[in-house]
Amino acid sequence: MNPPPTIGSDFTGEELSSERFARVLPAIMAVPREEVKLLSLDAVSAAIAVIGCLPAIRALWPQVVEDLPIYDAGYLDKLEDYAWATNCAHIGNITQVRDSDGLPALYDEAVALRSVLHSDMNMVITHGLIRPETMRQYSGQAGYKIVAYDLQVLSTVFTRHWARIQGKCAVQPGELVHADKLAARILRLATLRDHAPKTLTAQAEMQARAMTLLARCYDQVRRAVHFIRWKQRDADDIAPSLYAGRKHKPRAVSDVRLAQPAQPIKPGAETTPGNSATAMHGLRVPVPGSDPFMT
Repeated sequence: MNPPPTIGSDFTGEELSSERFARVLPAIMAVPREEVKLLSLDAVSAAIAVIGCLPAIRALWPQVVEDLPIYDAGYLDKLEDYAWATNCAHIGNITQVRDSDGLPALYDEAVALRSVLHSDMNMVITHGLIRPETMRQYSGQAGYKIVAYDLQVLSTVFTRHWARIQGKCAVQPGELVHADKLAARILRLATLRDHAPKTLTAQAEMQARAMTLLARCYDQVRRAVHFIRWKQRDADDIAPSLYAGRKHKPRAVSDVRLAQPAQPIKPGAETTPGNSATAMHGLRVPVPGSDPFMT
């Protein structure tokens, strides 16, 4: 039984994801923006799935090279780099610090104030100073607009009955004014957020670019695997689809407003592995009978 790994273990053979990302960054940035898709795939799961399939695919690759001489073998050469680069781009996206409109902090303040005012309201209702049905529109649930609406209900009921409850509860007029203004600010910000155009940060676009490149490359590898293993019918066991069970059509990044443009690269950068004119998308194999490539 092998001893557990320690901090001093030798990881010389492991390459940093950031190094792989830097190596394929020109290819990632060279994907035309109108071709970048917001895929309904979890980036980490997709990357790990591809990496997990690589040993079986590599074992099959000599046959691919032999039987499909016009196939661009560079797809497999780049596949692992694309997978790790996608993972790296995803980490960069989920760890970025996004600008805030202050709504979460206002919401926390509103929830606390609602709790205080509602406690006082229950007290005056218990003492018969306010009728219970005046609070029938109070929700007590979560949500920006719901909490703001509850504050408005509480403030309105207290103000309407102020002559009767003044001096008999801890609520002060200034608290009611503050509650009204706080509710108005939350409603305004929440509404603006709802109607704001959908934006895509530079990091999110980078992740979408990497995912698009990975999906393209893996699809080309799967086509070769399907051709070689067509009779055996086990191609999906060797290289399963990343989209199994998914029905959502990918959205184009060009349909989403970019909050911060990604940096362009110099012309002539690599776009696909090998850049060969005989890439798989142009492959026609004149083999008699049915096969997955004949059109």
